[in-house]
Amino acid sequence: MSQAVAGRRLGILIHARSGRHAIRGYFIGTLAKVWAADGIVVRPVSPERRLPHLDLLFNHVDVSCLDDVYRKIIGMAPRVVNGGILDIRKSVVSNHLIERGSAWTGPVIVKTDLNFGGYPERALFGDGPDNLSPNGFVKPLDYQVFDSWQEVPREFFDDPLLVVEKFLPERTPDGRYRLRSYNFLGDAEDCFLITSTQPIVNSHSIESIEPVEVHEAVRATRLARGFDYGKFDYVVHEGEPVIFDTNKTPGFFDDDSPEFRAMLLRRARALYPFFER
Repeated sequence: MSQAVAGRRLGILIHARSGRHAIRGYFIGTLAKVWAADGIVVRPVSPERRLPHLDLLFNHVDVSCLDDVYRKIIGMAPRVVNGGILDIRKSVVSNHLIERGSAWTGPVIVKTDLNFGGYPERALFGDGPDNLSPNGFVKPLDYQVFDSWQEVPREFFDDPLLVVEKFLPERTPDGRYRLRSYNFLGDAEDCFLITSTQPIVNSHSIESIEPVEVHEAVRATRLARGFDYGKFDYVVHEGEPVIFDTNKTPGFFDDDSPEFRAMLLRRARALYPFFER
């Protein structure tokens, strides 16, 4: 397969403010090393340069909602990975948002509408009023859980940069929290079950991590939404999967273990059928 793609031209669409070396801080940067070793010509693409002749374009603009200029570039490319993933704000993708006066009686969580606390937008544009909530939410660890929506301060509901969502955790018998991280590119996928004592599970609070099968309904949702590449975070709450984060630009990850190298090759080479689609 690597011989069949040697010489193909892959463009990675990045934000104009990101810089030419932007992909180094993402998992796609690790994947790109495999692609280059297999003979693929990998180059960054942004609106500030003329669109080169490409065999495949990879949408990797790390903002929650793409501007028209990026949508136009995607529309010009012959083949695109994640070409339909243009807006991943929670107000667009979540099925569990609530408003004041909701009939929901369970706990809720307050989050930023923008992905990952709005950090990518602030990194590109600064702490302007369109990117930084006046209520101090700057990272996922700032998300707050309340026993009911009635306890949520009114200013959180009134803040257009925040959303209020049903809190539907997955718990172990001893009360710990679980998160399932579904990572994929094309037909190559991996899912991991992460356990933590904290309701907001993150890299700083992991107690254990183990591979699990992805829930079929989550895979079906991914395909229905048009995701070719990315990461979904979800839980299984009372037997039903609940997706609460969809990410098209997963962060950097690399190590030297044989297991990781095998996964990396499998994931990277799952890109190659896209050159023919």
